[in-house]
Amino acid sequence: MKELCNNMNGRMDFIKSNSGDLLEVAEEIVNRRQENIIKKEVIDALLSKYQLSKKEENILKAVEIKDEAFFNALQRVHEIDQECRILLRTQYQELAWVIMNKMEEYTKSAYKKICRWIKIESKKLDTDDPFVSELYMRAFASLRKRLVLLSFCLEIFGNTRKKTIKKCFLNALTVGGEGGMPRPIEIHAHDPFRYVSDMLAWIHQFLATESILIQTLIGPNDPDDEDNEKCVDLANKTLVVCMSGVCSPLKSRIDNLITSKLGVVLSYRLGKLFEYYISNFKERIGGESPLVVIMNNCMSDINNYFVDSIKRTNTRLLASPPVPPSDMSPAHDIHEIINIIEDVLRIHTSSMSISTDLEIDSLMEILVEPLLKICKRSTTTLSDMEQSVYLINTYSFVREMLEKFEATQSFALPIKSTSEDYLNELISKQTKSILEQCGLDHKLVLIEAYKYKPNTPLCTVREMTPPDIIETLRKFEDKLLDLGTLSMPFLDRIYNIKYRSQARELVSELVSNSYSEFFEAITDPVNAYEDARSLFRYNPEQIKTMIEIC
Repeated sequence: MKELCNNMNGRMDFIKSNSGDLLEVAEEIVNRRQENIIKKEVIDALLSKYQLSKKEENILKAVEIKDEAFFNALQRVHEIDQECRILLRTQYQELAWVIMNKMEEYTKSAYKKICRWIKIESKKLDTDDPFVSELYMRAFASLRKRLVLLSFCLEIFGNTRKKTIKKCFLNALTVGGEGGMPRPIEIHAHDPFRYVSDMLAWIHQFLATESILIQTLIGPNDPDDEDNEKCVDLANKTLVVCMSGVCSPLKSRIDNLITSKLGVVLSYRLGKLFEYYISNFKERIGGESPLVVIMNNCMSDINNYFVDSIKRTNTRLLASPPVPPSDMSPAHDIHEIINIIEDVLRIHTSSMSISTDLEIDSLMEILVEPLLKICKRSTTTLSDMEQSVYLINTYSFVREMLEKFEATQSFALPIKSTSEDYLNELISKQTKSILEQCGLDHKLVLIEAYKYKPNTPLCTVREMTPPDIIETLRKFEDKLLDLGTLSMPFLDRIYNIKYRSQARELVSELVSNSYSEFFEAITDPVNAYEDARSLFRYNPEQIKTMIEIC
């Protein structure tokens, strides 16, 4: 028994001495395992922060872009790249460079796929109202930091839309909408103003639509983005390319309109219409864009047509002035020109485009100044008084027309002054004519001639004897009885009521004053007439009253 116990103790001591080493080894293994677990967690955390997942790698390596996952994976690549840039500031620079090079490979490959995909998808935007998917917009948004690639893709988009917009414009002109509504624009080709208005309105609408579409692709303006200005510039250039497709069809149709004889008023109206749309388009796509350049050319051609038409008419009428009617009203051709000027000024006043004083000056130079020359040249076959009446009437019509518009009221003032000069001239001539018809004018000349010869009384002067005086007074009284409608035929042909009334009053006053002068000279004792008052049946006051009644 004792021996057995000793054996057991010996074995226990042996086992105890050997198991201590095993326990130490086991404890060391446990400690190492714990360290490895911590290292694994660190490595896993590192890999999750600086490495793509297998799924993300497969998505980026896929042949096609299928959904948003591709752009999410690309976004993850950008995030890893940013993290590596931070890592470059630590002692792990070599690791950071390795990871960054790997991410750059993924980025280049991804952007190539995006550009190819956009090129394919852009071909589907061939309708007047294209559907732009969220994926398509996301693709463009991802290129915002790659301006060269963004420019390339926008060029593809712009050329596609350029062809589509041209096709849509031609369809709008010749076919119309689905089911015939809206109707084709060219159905109104017989009405040039509506025809051009519809074309420009269609272009204006598409310009706004395309601008919104491109802005949607580029994304909202971000003042904090250093590339924001460049992106906006690319968007504007793309819009210019998109709208350049309508230039050729528009220009050809405007050229056809011009050759079809538009007419003076219509050509000016179309010119102002183009001026309004050009100012509007300049704000959106700039003055150097092909569309604005073509529209400027169209406006220039139309304005040249307007000016040339006016000049041809003026040249024709100056070479062969219209014959004034017998009633001294403006001739038919003069009336037509006045109506044209009034229509042009009405269009100018109501135009939505901004007008300048220089434009008004130009209009007056080519419209009103030649008209006044034509009016004056038309009077070469008329008598002096007929000339005055005709010019008063025509100038009054022109002045009244100009006074209707605020912009031309200042131009009416010199015409009014000239009309009043002609009126004063006519009053003088009409007064002289009345006095000559009754012989009183000649008697007044003799009175004036002998006024400073006190030694020669008028009664001794030939043609101033009492019988001569009585004969003159009887003629004057007979004429006075006709001082109504028929006695001043030239004044009665003045169309302006104010001028006509003013002229009759002044002529009557001058005639009355002349009679008073004659009466005073004959009744003056110096002139030695016996019972001079008996020669007169009416004194000056009575004559004045009779004239006023007439």
